[in-house]
Amino acid sequence: MKKFVSAIFAIAIGVGCTYAADSENAQLQDEIRLLKERLNQLEQRLQSQEASTDRLSSAVVVPNDGLNADISDDRLARLNTFAVLREMNDRVNISGNVDVLGYSSDFDTRTSGKEDTSDIIIDQVRLQLDIDVSEYVDATIALQYEDYQPGGGFAPFGGGSSDTDADGDVEIDEAYITIGDEEGVYLIAGRQYFDFGNVDEYGHFINDSLTRQLYETRDTGITGGWKGEGLDFNLFAFNGQEEASRSNGSDNKIDAWGASISYSVEQEDLNVEFGASYINNLLQAQNTAAVAGLDLVGTNGVYNDSDSPDAYGVYATLSSGVFWIGAEYVSALDDLGTNVAPGFTINTVQPAAFTLEAALTCPISDHEYTLAGKFEQNHDLDDAFNNVEEIWGLGVSTELYENTKLSLNYENWNLGGTGFGGSALTSGHAQLYLAELSVGF
Repeated sequence: MKKFVSAIFAIAIGVGCTYAADSENAQLQDEIRLLKERLNQLEQRLQSQEASTDRLSSAVVVPNDGLNADISDDRLARLNTFAVLREMNDRVNISGNVDVLGYSSDFDTRTSGKEDTSDIIIDQVRLQLDIDVSEYVDATIALQYEDYQPGGGFAPFGGGSSDTDADGDVEIDEAYITIGDEEGVYLIAGRQYFDFGNVDEYGHFINDSLTRQLYETRDTGITGGWKGEGLDFNLFAFNGQEEASRSNGSDNKIDAWGASISYSVEQEDLNVEFGASYINNLLQAQNTAAVAGLDLVGTNGVYNDSDSPDAYGVYATLSSGVFWIGAEYVSALDDLGTNVAPGFTINTVQPAAFTLEAALTCPISDHEYTLAGKFEQNHDLDDAFNNVEEIWGLGVSTELYENTKLSLNYENWNLGGTGFGGSALTSGHAQLYLAELSVGF
């Protein structure tokens, strides 16, 4: 390459000398001068590239001894480390959130009178790894810590111990393997949230909706389905909580299952989604069991499922530009019956819940503010589980900085019933004021 450049350089000089004496070719002389300058730059660039190639070659070849060998080994180690980090960056996606919640609640009930509570808690911390194993195989691992949803420390309101610092534990929230492509047949195996209910739509409020508290189901099991062109259909199965059997006292097997189907349509600025789902045992929905205390009562947490009902859920969401609206209904298909837990007897009920929510996004100055309203109802859950008959709420949220969100909520609760086992709060009202700072990454 050097000889080729030198030859061009010599020809250019010869041509310049031949025509330099001719005053009529002054313009050609200027062009030759520019060509010589460009050739000089090209030769310097080639020399620099050759020097860099020599340095890289010396780094790859490890000397046999001396200080140079140590330097080369260290450089190779750094290169190997860089290659590993680059591979991890291409294959592993890290995401999560940290939510800090402050709340104040005012309760006025028939039996307990007035009681005010307030606290600042870590509402949720989540760290999730999504790993691209191969072209058709992914793995997901999620660690999560959660304090209870604010309810003044009373278990019937989704609470638990009033000692909020002792409530949560870091746990493996999800750990599953996905086999499949973006469209077509897929298989999910491991600890996961099953598609009973609208699991993809968390709404615009801090507290979980009453419908979500009824249907959210997470366990270790398997999901198989098909998705494409807006349609997603799947079947799932898992063991769930151990159930008391009338014959031998224990029924510990994979007999909880369900199905889900959803369809979404996107046209320009309009997005519509419909969904329906079914589960053969509502008490296997973990939030339902936890609120009722069915995962804690009896020997080894065993409950009697002789009358536990199957259930279904339907939902629809619509978004268009700055407007969003969603509705959801979940209900058992039969009565829950009596003696649903050892030592407890409740009236025959058919649990159901309804949620209607709407939101409007408004640009103001340099920020966008989302205004939201909701109305929720429980049917037969006020007596059997958590005492809440109706909830209406208002909320506003905005992104203060990139990935940093501030939410302010107000909720008014209408309470009723005697509570599970006859020991919870009775009818009355409650007001909640909530402020949450959330960072997602």
